[in-house]
Amino acid sequence: MQGILEWLPISSEGSLILVMNSLFSQDTSINIISVAIWLHLGTTAAVLIYYRQEWYQIFFVWNEPVPLRRIVVITTIG
Repeated sequence: MQGILEWLPISSEGSLILVMNSLFSQDTSINIISVAIWLHLGTTAAVLIYYRQEWYQIFFVWNEPVPLRRIVVITTIG
C-alpha cells in the first residue's frame, strides 16, 4: 500500500484512510485509528529490535566524548 501510494503528496495516515475506506469499507474512524495505532506500534517495535545495539550504546555506554544520550533525549522532546 505504502509503495504504491508513495508518489502521492499525502501522509501514510491519509493513504491508510483511503485504502481502508475504498477496499475494506471501514467507514468508522475508530477502526481506522486502531489499525493505524497497530501499524505504528509494529514499526516502533521493528526499529527498536533492529537497532537494539545502537540503543544499548546510547543509553548504557558511558565513554562517549559527546553525551549522545542527552542529544537523543533533547531532540525527542523538542
